[in-house]
Amino acid sequence: MMTWNDLYMMIHEKGLADQNFLHENVTIYDSFYGEYYPADAIEFTEADDIIDAGNVFLTISPPASWIC
Repeated sequence: MMTWNDLYMMIHEKGLADQNFLHENVTIYDSFYGEYYPADAIEFTEADDIIDAGNVFLTISPPASWIC
């Protein structure tokens, strides 16, 4: 499992080594399907019974074939 600090440090180090890295698209790899998907982020501004306000998630848009 990765923490936000782990992710930050990886991005920071990659950005120091290659400034162009910080301008590249974010992609998530699905190891189950062996496929890559463009990523986005969503921040929940209001709490509910499960998620606290301010939580940030990385998201992907599922391929059309996943939608029934």
